[in-house]
Amino acid sequence: MNFYQTSPQALEQFFPQDDQGYALTAFGFYFSFRFPDGYRRELRRRCAEICADYWRLCGRHLVWMTEPKTKYWQRIPDGYAMQQWLQAFPDEDWVWQILFHSGRIPSEAAEYQITGLGKSTQTFSYSRLTLILPATWFAQNPGQHPIELFLRWSAILQARDGSAGLGLVPPEDTPKRGRTSKLAAAFRQQFPGAELVNPLGQQNMFWGLLSVNWLTMIGSECIEKLSGVAGIKARLAGEELGSEIGIHEYPGGMIFSAGEAPLLYQDDEIGQPPLVYGPVARLLKPLRTSEPWGSWGLPEEECLDWLARFD
Repeated sequence: MNFYQTSPQALEQFFPQDDQGYALTAFGFYFSFRFPDGYRRELRRRCAEICADYWRLCGRHLVWMTEPKTKYWQRIPDGYAMQQWLQAFPDEDWVWQILFHSGRIPSEAAEYQITGLGKSTQTFSYSRLTLILPATWFAQNPGQHPIELFLRWSAILQARDGSAGLGLVPPEDTPKRGRTSKLAAAFRQQFPGAELVNPLGQQNMFWGLLSVNWLTMIGSECIEKLSGVAGIKARLAGEELGSEIGIHEYPGGMIFSAGEAPLLYQDDEIGQPPLVYGPVARLLKPLRTSEPWGSWGLPEEECLDWLARFD
């Protein structure tokens, strides 16, 4: 994980504060899931189950939430639990959103975060769930492992696809997000192994898969399109770095791990994409979206090149 070998000077420029001393960006380890028709009651329940597990691990760090019905910011009430969030919705299919984070004010970029949206593909929206931890969290909690967490959460949700790894996190404020867009663009150019963890800017990406990362998950639908588990293993075996790819199966899907730990760049070459991410990127290329879009730090005309950076 060359994050630990990267000089603080190379990283600190990407984590500025506003004039009141609040963080404008954050750096974390993210878990991201994408799935159709999350408005359905059962999928909402599964998302809440995953969030409750996250809450068990680090919910004490969360400070702010958006109220489920009004969407207004409020401090998380003492003793709040995910069951209360779940009960705020009718006991039927219903559109939902979720946002909890650890910032000192609602607009601060936060290292601990739960964000998600449950919508319908009939409205041209794909559903998503993203959970964020500090980049150093697993080093500080040696009893936990990201692959084990990703496997557990993937088995619960049964999402179409997702990824996990290191990423730059934007602020929860639209004007601040705009002010930091150029910074995010510079960050991804220097550290292409990381992701821009901007779920809000990717919520309508229902056309296909996005970037791979250190951990990449696909469900049964994607596995079938790639000629099944045997076909996937055969294609990876034919790759020069295919032996570096771990395959972790769970009922309903699989997770690929590209090497032993997440990388920000190739070896000590800042700006060069990690080569070990290439086999999974090429494997999933037929399922990748070919529709351009624009979001935080990623102009529309550059987004498809960004998705192809590991090819």
